[in-house]
Amino acid sequence: MAVCTYEKIIKYRVAACCTQPLHIGNAMGSKEEVLIHPVDDLPFIQASSIAGVCRDYFAKEYGESAAEKLFGTGEAGCGSRICFTDGIFSGDRPVLELRPRVRIDRRTGSCGSSTIKGTGQQSGHKFQVEYIGAGAEFVCYIYLYEESMAQQTERMLAAVHQGLVQLGGLKSSGCGFLKLQALGKKCLR
Repeated sequence: MAVCTYEKIIKYRVAACCTQPLHIGNAMGSKEEVLIHPVDDLPFIQASSIAGVCRDYFAKEYGESAAEKLFGTGEAGCGSRICFTDGIFSGDRPVLELRPRVRIDRRTGSCGSSTIKGTGQQSGHKFQVEYIGAGAEFVCYIYLYEESMAQQTERMLAAVHQGLVQLGGLKSSGCGFLKLQALGKKCLR
């Protein structure tokens, strides 16, 4: 196993605000509820979600080989040169919203229905989805171990601020847009 050493680590403190509702699916398999931290019972954004949307943007902007260099490939010896922390909502508990939705039958293009087993009664497919309300603010940290990629990383964060990168689910419904409130940068040697 190769041991990596770093002469310099760049630490970014990212404070962001949801300009539109945000849906981060529940890890327990319920797509309707937002993800709640098991210890503090507050919504949060998993680091892997933040890293995933950033990696997708980075690959589109700079190419797959640059994305593999920065984010790693998952293979031995090809580790990530960037690390993300969970997004922790700050201030008061974020407002959670419930919005109605319907399941659409892809075959017919209409609202689906099914028969309730044993009754013959028809049931529609209306359901509620939970969102973190617009205006909620969160903080996460990014640790960059490859100084030569600092400028590209900062451009990636600018793209988040400009609305070119959306976070979470239900993006086609206009969810997941963010604005950066503050961006701190510290070099650690």
